[in-house]
Order: sequence, then structure tokens, then C-alpha cells
Amino acid sequence: MPARILTIIFGLFLCLALLELGLRLGGFAVLSLQERGNRAAIRQKWSYRIMCLGESSTALGGVYSYPRQLQDILNRRKIGVKFSVINKGVIGIRTSEILNRLESDLDAYRPDMVIAMMGINDRGTYMFSGGESGSKAVNFLKSLRIYKLARIFGARTAVLAKGPVKYKLIRENVKPEKPGEVISQPAKSGEAPLPGRLSIAEVVRAETIDRVPENDKAYLESGWISRAQGRRSDANARGLDPGSSMACFELGWVYERQARYPEAEGVFKKAIELAPQDYWPYAEIGRFYLKQDKFPEADAAFRKAAGLNPGNAWPYIGLGQSYHAQGRLPDAEALFRKAIELDPGNKWAYIGMKKVYAQQSRHFEPVALFKKAIESNPQEAWPYFELGQVYRSHGSFFAAEPLFKKALELDPANGMICRTLKLLYVETGNAQIAGEYDRMANELKADDYPAMVIDDYQRLKAALDKRGITYVCAQYPMRSLEPLKKIFRGEQGIVFVDNEKLFKEAVQKGGYQEYFVDTCNGDFGHCTPKGNRLLAENIANAILDSVFFSQKRY
Repeated sequence: MPARILTIIFGLFLCLALLELGLRLGGFAVLSLQERGNRAAIRQKWSYRIMCLGESSTALGGVYSYPRQLQDILNRRKIGVKFSVINKGVIGIRTSEILNRLESDLDAYRPDMVIAMMGINDRGTYMFSGGESGSKAVNFLKSLRIYKLARIFGARTAVLAKGPVKYKLIRENVKPEKPGEVISQPAKSGEAPLPGRLSIAEVVRAETIDRVPENDKAYLESGWISRAQGRRSDANARGLDPGSSMACFELGWVYERQARYPEAEGVFKKAIELAPQDYWPYAEIGRFYLKQDKFPEADAAFRKAAGLNPGNAWPYIGLGQSYHAQGRLPDAEALFRKAIELDPGNKWAYIGMKKVYAQQSRHFEPVALFKKAIESNPQEAWPYFELGQVYRSHGSFFAAEPLFKKALELDPANGMICRTLKLLYVETGNAQIAGEYDRMANELKADDYPAMVIDDYQRLKAALDKRGITYVCAQYPMRSLEPLKKIFRGEQGIVFVDNEKLFKEAVQKGGYQEYFVDTCNGDFGHCTPKGNRLLAENIANAILDSVFFSQKRY
């Protein structure tokens, strides 16, 4: 009997090992096929090279990916130009990482044109990315492909175990408020073209200084941006003192943003030397270590910060986030509770608690949590929005609707709330009201994109302009092009590709599943081969019309 048990255990181990090997070889094969196609593209002499940047929407599909189909479509048009298309899409990548490798990609492939469709992964952590644990065995387990596959399968099984969702229909005759009644217009100053090559971040901080001249941090931030752009006299005029702990913090943030991690760590430590009795340098370096998955260092820094300022919630939130990443859920919960006691209005304490509940499958406890948050913060939009999301995840759309509307009433310029209401009405089959909220979201400023993503788009444009490379700015299927246009505020030399109307009409006629394999991004997902074909055809038409036929720039 023991020998039989050992044989069974060995057989299971062998099967798991073979599955892990297969998954890794599959991933390697995808990258190898993509790079083989790229090498073939650059071997073609006298061809017009196009490099496609983006995430999984660009990377996936193999011969049916949109870059591969784009090459086929362009060459079939027979306009007298040979096209070669390079696919540099990377699954799960963020815009900052795309920009960090941009120069090396441009050097390696020497494209005549770059198409970028990016930004969707900058909203939050990639699915099941997780973090390291203090245990090497646990870290090894989390690195396995079969572990990640099991987590995805487990999450899917948990959803299916609940049975079919019984949608609570929302009354059909309810119409949303008109945009003019709830949406405050963007500040006039925000509509002006950007002066010269300044980044959007600098303009925002300059406006902050104009409105709140006593805001020291705004001066510091504007100062290090000026220094980063080589304007040292302007930086000094802004008051950037190299002996200031706050200046070290800001400079460290710049280094971190540029992935210069050793330099960032050095200036964060310098900030601690300059202000050893202040809690915030320890909290800041703790946040830095946490992002690097250096949990022992992060924990020590957050504990030091809490010891220096025990009445401040942020060190407890940071330590709670670290414990949550390490799987120490009861300890994390206790810290988030402590943070809520100290600061009942701190959104991130509640969000941390919500994540702990989710990982423990305590699905209904967030209801009481965010009801308490509403009692403590009745004039803030976020607790209403979060409670609405909880109800929506349970299929209680009728309960979610007034909460989302209340959140929008309190924060009328929030495009995310508008889009969530749009999806709520899509899920309940009310396309007319969904369209109203979609239009409301599109009329807002480009707040769908974080400030850093806006900055990355502008950095991309500047890098391509420097080399004389044509820039094609493509929007995702189903999404409005207007937020992208607002990023550049009338700049010339950009070919914009609008994929909203085309895909919405196609989905209306042929059905969603004809063009998308999932709903990973809410209103759109990864494309089917037919969806990628539609995307490639639309991009091809824009390129040919704007660059090769009329030489027009939109």
C-alpha cells in the first residue's frame, strides 16, 4: 500500500511538472513566434517599417493579431510600397515600461512609423500579479504557471458556484440628468495649448502655484521638473534646495519613475538623514520598498514611521498593504481597522479592508464596511461608489443605481462613475440610457488617463518627433477618441485612429462575441481574429488616407 501511494504521488507530481513545462513552453513559443515575425520584418529591404506598441490587445493573436493582419492588408492594397509590421506588444505592460524601452526598440527596429494603443493597464495591478512572501518556498510556488492557472480557475469556479445571476431590472423610464445639469465645465485655463514642450505635469503644477502661492510642495515639484528638463536656473528660482528633505523625496520620486531604483533609494535615505524625527520619509521609503517587493525593509520602515507618529493613519495603511501582500491577512485587517479608527475619512484604509475581505471570500462584509464609510464621509463620492460596486458584483443593480448616481452628484466631473453607470445600464439592457452616460463621460476632460499616462503619451510624441518618425495614435475598440485628442491639445503631426463607431456598429449587427473573446476591460476585451481584422483594416485605412494619399494629419 505505501508503495502504491508513493506511485500515485509521483504520478501526480510528474503530471504537474509536465503541465508547468507545457505552460512555460507555450509562453516562450508565443514570444518566439512574435520575435521571429519581427526579425523577418526587419530583414525585408526597401520596406516601410511600422512598429506597433501596446499591451495584450496588440501582442496576442499570433498570425491573427492586428499587427500581422495589418501587414497583410497594407501589402494587398498594392500602392507601390512594401510594408513590414513589427509587433512589440507585451502582455500586462504599462505605459512607463513601454517608454523605458522605447529608445532601444527604435534603435533595434528603425521604424518609419509607430502605432501606439496603450494605457489600459495603468488603472491598477495586473490580474493576480501578487507579491513575494517572506518564505522562499511560498515565493517559488507563486512563480509557477500552474499556481496562477489554479487561482484563475478557482476564481472562475467560485463565480459559477453562485449560480446564474438574477438581474434586478431598473425601471426603464428613468433618464439620467442632462450633462449641463450635473457636469461642471473644465477650467478655461486647461483648454489652452501646452507651451512649447512642457509636460502636462508641469502645467498642472504651475497652475497650482498660481492658485495657491503658499503651496510649498507645488514649488518643489515644479522645481524638479525644471531640473529634469535641464533648466537649473528655473529650478533654483522655484526653491528646490538640495539640502531639503522634501526635495530629496521629490527627486527620489523622479528616479523611481525612471526605473533608476538604486538612485531613488539613495535619495530617500538622504531624506531620512535630513529629517530623522519626521515620520513621512520612513513612510515614503516604506512605500518604495513595498513596490519593489522588499517586504522586510518595507515593514521596518512603516513600523518606524508609526512609532514616530502613532496618530497618523498612513504608516498603518502601508504596513497593512505589506502584510496583505505577504498573505498575513489577520494582521493586515487589524492594521486597516486601526487606520480607520485614526482617520475615518481615509479611502485607502477601507479599500485595504475590502481586499482582505475579498481574499477571505467574505463577500457581504464590505456592505457594512462602506455603509460605515458613508456615515463618516457623507459628502465624499468614493464610499457611495464603492458600495455601489459591491451591490453590482452581487447582481443587485437596483440597489447599486442610486449609489452611483449619488457619487456622480458629489463628483460630477468623474468619468469613471459615468462609465460605470453606462455599463450598469448595458448589463440591464437599457442601451438608450447607457448611451447618455457614455456621452456624458466623453464630454469630460481626459480623466480616464492618469497624469503619468498623459505625460508618457507626450514623451512618446517628443521622442518620435526627434527622430522624424510618423506617430499613429490609436484608440481602443469601443472607446471614444476625444480623451486622446485632449491629451495633445491641437498638436500637429499625429494620425489619430477612431475605433469607437466602427466597433459599436459591428457589435450591434453581429453580436459582442463575434469580435471579442472576453470583457476584461468592461466595454471591450481581447479581440477575436475577426475583431483584430476589423481593427487592422481601420488602422490601415487611416494610415493610407492620412500619410500616403492626402498627406493629411488629423
